[in-house]
Amino acid sequence: MMIIDKERCINCGECIRECYGHYPFWRDGVVMAPEEPCLDCGHCLAVCPMEAVSLTGYDLSEVKPFDKMTMIPHSDHLLAALQYKRSIRRYKKKAVEQNILKQVLEAARYSPTAGNFQTMRFVILCEEKMALVKQAAEILYTAKQNNRPETALFRLELLETIYQASLKNDDKLFHGAPVVIVVIDKETTAANCANAYIAAARMELMAQSLGLGSCYVGLFLRAGHLAPSLYAPFALADDERVCLALAVGYPASFYRRTVPRKPLTVTWR
Repeated sequence: MMIIDKERCINCGECIRECYGHYPFWRDGVVMAPEEPCLDCGHCLAVCPMEAVSLTGYDLSEVKPFDKMTMIPHSDHLLAALQYKRSIRRYKKKAVEQNILKQVLEAARYSPTAGNFQTMRFVILCEEKMALVKQAAEILYTAKQNNRPETALFRLELLETIYQASLKNDDKLFHGAPVVIVVIDKETTAANCANAYIAAARMELMAQSLGLGSCYVGLFLRAGHLAPSLYAPFALADDERVCLALAVGYPASFYRRTVPRKPLTVTWR
């Protein structure tokens, strides 16, 4: 909820002009905070020139002043990182340090969400990953043998390889990545999992900056669709859904160059 420090506030109205939801308002030339809870987006806090605005329920020690050198990456560097980014399907047999993973998750914490509801939660698969790999591999292989449409895009040989490897405790589903980040969101705010994919895109970039690689593994979600019991360890609430699974680890491959892409299809109107 928005709070205004009246001793600091100079009634410039920046918070009112900035607020999309029209929560703060004028009263006799004075800026007033709303009496009801707002969306907590923080735009008012960020734009206030006098640091007169705060939000209840948050750790305000995390708030940082604007620094162009650190907060706006150079466009050439950012584009180059995006062009070089590859989906990694070969990983070193090296654990990812927890403090490194926390930085990756911080990138997700600061990603935008529909309505600023911030309803996502994350499950990190490490020690229990292989048990889920075995379940998912069997589900997928059996479904392919039964010609289930969920497996139509994948060859039987691939799913058989994943299944046979799982019997030997070899993870071919997540490509041997030591960590899998499973993103869960509320059905009512997931917006077809848009929140999760926005968060994952930012996690991918943060992972890349930390020397890690990543890859979306849609087969895991297909297995969960075929057999929802696969998700039992996640203790999903009735209004939650698994949105994506992101494999993360140190790449075993070194890519020496970017790859070409088709030209953009753009209509200017």
